[in-house]
Amino acid sequence: MFDSAERREQRLNNLEGIQLSDRSYNLTIGGMLLIGIIINAVTSQVLKNYVLSLHPLILIGGYMLLSILSSLILARTKSVAVAFAGFMVLSFSTGLLLTMLIQQYTDSTVTYAFIGTAILLAIMITLSTLNPGFFMGIGKALFISLIASIIADVIISFIFPRYVGLMDYAVIVIFAGFIGFDWARAQMYPKNLLNAIGSAADIYLDLINIFIRLLRIFGKKD
Repeated sequence: MFDSAERREQRLNNLEGIQLSDRSYNLTIGGMLLIGIIINAVTSQVLKNYVLSLHPLILIGGYMLLSILSSLILARTKSVAVAFAGFMVLSFSTGLLLTMLIQQYTDSTVTYAFIGTAILLAIMITLSTLNPGFFMGIGKALFISLIASIIADVIISFIFPRYVGLMDYAVIVIFAGFIGFDWARAQMYPKNLLNAIGSAADIYLDLINIFIRLLRIFGKKD
């Protein structure tokens, strides 16, 4: 999503390692996203019983700790191997959280949410490829909108609980915009493995947020 100026500058100046062709670079980003999804799927199957045996607060706390750790790794490392490990930690921790969440929904709801997320990914990458300047220009607006949506989500959940569902749609729009922004920004960086992994992590988090919101939307229709 939205990088700090320091991290953005670090990526722009990262000229180390083997430089990739545009095709190889983008395929690497796609491959990393696929790896993250596979880890999530495997985690939800293999560790389901273990995850459900944990207290939700312990699970959420562990997720937050591992997510912060992986974010620090991805932001600071100059090693491809370490960055890859950081992405694996991020995917694993997210898989644990998703394992807990999807138990609340039917298999059809999970499938619809996954398909919807995939469709949005394809649409936003296409739009971003066709008009990268537009998405680069709305980066700050997206960040402000995200902060506003978080605050509004909290307020509405307490004061106007019947309208909470509207925020799901708003958040999906925001993170769809972030996919376009993160994809356009990824194309600006030197095309090497380290930047491909970092960019994949950004887009992966956008997808997870969309998937969770789609779960809530489709879940209400079951």
